[in-house]
Amino acid sequence: MGEVEYNEFNNMYKQYHNNDYSLVCHNNILYYDGDTKPIQGFIGVVRGEQVNLGNYRVRVIDPDIWKLPPYLLFFNLRESINLHNIDINVINQELDNIISLINKNKLSEYEKTKLINHIDYYLALKQIQSTLRGKLDYYYNSFTQKVLPIIIKNNSNNYTEGYKLIYDKLYNEIISNPAVDNINESSGEEKGKQRTHNKYKNVHFSEDQYLIDDFEDNKKDFLNNTAAYINAVIIIVLTVAILFGIMMLIIR
Repeated sequence: MGEVEYNEFNNMYKQYHNNDYSLVCHNNILYYDGDTKPIQGFIGVVRGEQVNLGNYRVRVIDPDIWKLPPYLLFFNLRESINLHNIDINVINQELDNIISLINKNKLSEYEKTKLINHIDYYLALKQIQSTLRGKLDYYYNSFTQKVLPIIIKNNSNNYTEGYKLIYDKLYNEIISNPAVDNINESSGEEKGKQRTHNKYKNVHFSEDQYLIDDFEDNKKDFLNNTAAYINAVIIIVLTVAILFGIMMLIIR
């Protein structure tokens, strides 16, 4: 790869983004020097990020991908490179893990974070759906066919904590999605197949374990909001108890 590969990237990038220096490739490392941008929830790109192209070939990037705004182009390439060497079975296992979390009645904070990140990841990919290729496209389509039908057909008398957590995030996407009927119709078929650093988070897949980048800011916000809610409830309970005690003293 080396010199030829990264020169190829820079030359191609210049063709589609002349006089823009948000992305540059040097020594097979792709650098993002544009503005920090949110894409969906915890998913975004951060100025100063870099990704090693590894054995990912620049020549497989087609014109529709090159035409994306620089931050979405970086996001597409970052995630494509991330999944490039991951086995399909690992991706399928992650999707099965998501389904298990959706069906869980009680989730740990880590499980909530993991589930939220996968939903944000799916919705971020939805924004660049037409430019998804290879395993990134496989993940998106598999999520659509395996996970969405569970949300659509869930029994309202059996809402789990996992289901409640993602329902609001996906609700607008589901009711506005013209393919919902097709998902419903094909869900039985798919069910048979199922049997056989920074401000934003990256979803990563690994042969060994599921990894979430150390973007602690949003995690802290999530935990702080939870703690604030609990503290508010405690204050209300204590206030009621004090008022009740005063009333009892007056009555006596």
